[in-house]
Amino acid sequence: MTTTPLRGGPAVDLRRAFRLDASSVWVVTSAHEGSPVGFTAVSVASVSISPPLLSFNVSRTSSSLATLLRSGHYAVHLLSHDQEDVARRFAADASRRFADPTTWSWAHDGLPQVHGVVTRVSGAVLRLVDAGDSLLVLGEVHDVLDHGHGTAVPSPLVHHDRTYTRTAAPAAHLAGAVA
Repeated sequence: MTTTPLRGGPAVDLRRAFRLDASSVWVVTSAHEGSPVGFTAVSVASVSISPPLLSFNVSRTSSSLATLLRSGHYAVHLLSHDQEDVARRFAADASRRFADPTTWSWAHDGLPQVHGVVTRVSGAVLRLVDAGDSLLVLGEVHDVLDHGHGTAVPSPLVHHDRTYTRTAAPAAHLAGAVA
């Protein structure tokens, strides 16, 4: 198999290369003084189980950044396969993200909770790492809520090559398995 180098410089090449990666789609939310913010992310990653830590990136130009920093708390929501509209809404104009009160509510931790997600993880910002045009947020995990129904494991929404797609539902006998 031969490969052809991408053309356009390292930044363009890197963007193209990561478009080839299939990534789960998350919505990150935060709030300060009753004002909710949020954005769509594909950069959420598990960092450590002991202690429980995760990370995500936030653009330095994000309209959510100032509130996230003032709050010091976050919630990340793994979107279900049927939530492409939610992913698009949280990637678009900030004024529309929380406009539909049927798609979210305030959770017990004082942060916005997106309805219908596969899972929700919340916690506190532990550290910010300068990462070029973004900040890498390292977060302590305080709470994990599984929104699955019974033994059925909902399929997550996936982003690949600038499109949203669905994953196949796991086999019933694998629903309780842990990788």
